[in-house]
Amino acid sequence: MMKKILICLVICISLFTTLAFSVEVNEENIEIDIEVKKEIDQEYIDNAIIALKKMKIIIGDEHGNLMLTKKFTRAEFATVIVRLIGKENTEVTNKKINFTDVNKSFWGYNNIYICVNEGYLIGDGDGKFRPNDYIKYEEVLTILVRLVNKDNGLTIWPDDYISKAEELQITKNTDLKVKTELIREDAFVLIYNCLNIKL
Repeated sequence: MMKKILICLVICISLFTTLAFSVEVNEENIEIDIEVKKEIDQEYIDNAIIALKKMKIIIGDEHGNLMLTKKFTRAEFATVIVRLIGKENTEVTNKKINFTDVNKSFWGYNNIYICVNEGYLIGDGDGKFRPNDYIKYEEVLTILVRLVNKDNGLTIWPDDYISKAEELQITKNTDLKVKTELIREDAFVLIYNCLNIKL
């Protein structure tokens, strides 16, 4: 009986040692990828939106709804930029833009023409503007860097423009990534930050 007990103890100790060793090896091989998120100040965002609304740079729908969680199209963003530079009522119907997907009957024709003419927005290289595509984070930063005339010497897109935007603190109080399709709230914060740049 005693012999059986000893054998059982030896087996248990052996199993425990094996398991412990296995766990130790597995723990050593685990790579933990921790993504550190920036702390976002909601009060800052709220104040940014209030300021832009007072300046009439952003306007809601017929009910005053700013649709903050809705994604921005390229044409819609061009409209905000035109308001920002004070050219909203500029008439350009006799001017031509060479994009196959934007004709003069398109609601945002004027605004697209102005932004393209000012050098803030460009097409996709295939003769299209993609007015109804959602605008991406790196595209917005590029536009805003151009807007404040800080794009001299920038050659690598989008990396140089993102770095310059970060240097200018256009990205302040945001935590966004390349290729992110921007919702209106995030875009408004970037625009507000752009307005605070000392030229």
